[in-house]
Amino acid sequence: MSAERRQVHDVPALLERSRDSHKGNYGSVLIAAGSRFMPGAAVLAARAAYRAGAGLVTVLSDTEVIPTIAAGVCEAVFTDWAEIGACLAINDSVPHDSVLVGPGLGTEDRGRLVLDLILRAKGAVVVDADALNIIARDIVSKNSDALPPRDDRIWTPHPGEFERLTGQRPRSKNERLNASKAFVERFGGVLVLKGHGTVIADREQFAINESGNPGMATAGSGDVLAGMLAVFLGQGYTPFDAARLAVHLHGAAGDSAAERFGEASLTASDIIDELPEVLKSHPHEQSRI
Repeated sequence: MSAERRQVHDVPALLERSRDSHKGNYGSVLIAAGSRFMPGAAVLAARAAYRAGAGLVTVLSDTEVIPTIAAGVCEAVFTDWAEIGACLAINDSVPHDSVLVGPGLGTEDRGRLVLDLILRAKGAVVVDADALNIIARDIVSKNSDALPPRDDRIWTPHPGEFERLTGQRPRSKNERLNASKAFVERFGGVLVLKGHGTVIADREQFAINESGNPGMATAGSGDVLAGMLAVFLGQGYTPFDAARLAVHLHGAAGDSAAERFGEASLTASDIIDELPEVLKSHPHEQSRI
């Protein structure tokens, strides 16, 4: 661990909502997620985004699975890959405050389009799940420089995805901290290295999350976190603060769910259902809006 990085212990406050605000003040989030075999990933990410306070969530997915996703999150609006491809063909960027790319996408189709979306998003980007695997396959394995670093990206690998991106699988606390430093120096942005004691790190600072429990090692838990990350990015938090806040609240909601249902029975949907009380009890500060 390098001496120049400082450890952050505090968790940012949530912003109070102004009386004269509107949905445009609370983040327009684009979530590129879901596929024929994994539509639920998009549902979980979008539901979590709304519960975390998003003003507007647009889900980008396969045309044939949009009705399934819509049944699970009726508040969202939708677009498909043909429409987003046309948008990228005629515009320089996708005009959303933040973009989440990856949950449940699969890796067989649209690798180039996924990379274009990450590269050309106007707002900050959360790179998650299959987007990480696509980058490992199409960028890292080819030693390509086609994805230059950006400070406003949040990377969310679990240990297996981290190994595909770096060739390393750090296990001890010190190994994870050292690996996080090397990762952000190479890829830029903020790393959320999942696992017990999730590490949140950029080039200047790091935090080790203390909330959460083993019951959260369940399918869809990462999709919930990804949706929350995108919201706080879209609301103007710095990437590090957005990651620190989302990871803490995600873990706290998981702890609340474990108290209700037990760790063995906890599901990703339970985490979402606990978010309202967790957000209500978290410290707030005057809004910048």
